[in-house]
Amino acid sequence: SWREQLLTATEYEDVYEAAIEMQRIWVHACPNIIAYENTLLSAYRNDKFEGFVNDVSDGVPGYWTNYRVHLKEELGGPFGDTFRWSNPLDIDSFNTMVTSSAYSMNILMMLYDSLITQDEEGEDVLWLAESYEAETHDDNPAVPEGYTRFIFDIIQNATWTDGTPLTAEDIAFSLNYFRDAPGNPYGTDLTEMTAAYAPTTYRVIVEFRTESFWHLHTVGYKPILPKHIFEDIGLEGWNLWNPIPPDDEMVTSGPYNVSDYVAGEFAELTRYDNFFYGFDYGEGNGDDSDVFPQELLLAVVAGAVGAAVVILVGGYVLMRQR
Repeated sequence: SWREQLLTATEYEDVYEAAIEMQRIWVHACPNIIAYENTLLSAYRNDKFEGFVNDVSDGVPGYWTNYRVHLKEELGGPFGDTFRWSNPLDIDSFNTMVTSSAYSMNILMMLYDSLITQDEEGEDVLWLAESYEAETHDDNPAVPEGYTRFIFDIIQNATWTDGTPLTAEDIAFSLNYFRDAPGNPYGTDLTEMTAAYAPTTYRVIVEFRTESFWHLHTVGYKPILPKHIFEDIGLEGWNLWNPIPPDDEMVTSGPYNVSDYVAGEFAELTRYDNFFYGFDYGEGNGDDSDVFPQELLLAVVAGAVGAAVVILVGGYVLMRQR
């Protein structure tokens, strides 16, 4: 059936075909279909910065704007300065496994990486993964019948902010940690994962006891944790870890790391110099495609109304008032 193909196929083309055919049946069977689209308005100033990205899901205030925004060339750019935006609520935890707040994730999404991610068009793109292959028993007799095996080869220039290389060991550890840590929300959809291991430094293999294309997203979107940090925290400590940066160092891999934070007022994120996708402007032609600005700070102000005003230049707080 189309439903069976949608749930158990391991190739994108087969899943896509089943989804389209099921939608055709749904449209034909429904006497009335109410079609509507929500409109998300994003207001922002473009007199100082450029490179804003109108994300298909989040609009302008999202990951890809933070990633690509840069100072205009006529103002001394593309490098330097501070980009500020407002977060409706303060971050409730810097532990990505504990928070359920979308406002906290506005910050945490800039700190961690995953095997795959979604681009501004909502399409899956490889991120830490350089390539991947999905196998079943029909493809490889070494895979048990009914199982799905994913083989990920990952990029070789990713590092943690303490200088430690990010390797397949971190990825395998993270997936096993999420599955085995009691009550960890990232482990709820990993119950069918039977193995995650790193046969080499930059290859990780993940196996599930059922066949499904959707297992790719199950593991692909998970944030990757530093093994050398969370080994000491342990499985029982996943929800007890409560860092308050910058006093408590956070070892992360994303394009920014937290350089200052005042609860209820602001969070300051500073560019991670060795980010693995840190594009260079070359001669600084102002092209905002596939670039990552150097010397850029993100000043995230908590609350659009009534919160503290934070003005940051070069990483220093010049004024903070209520």
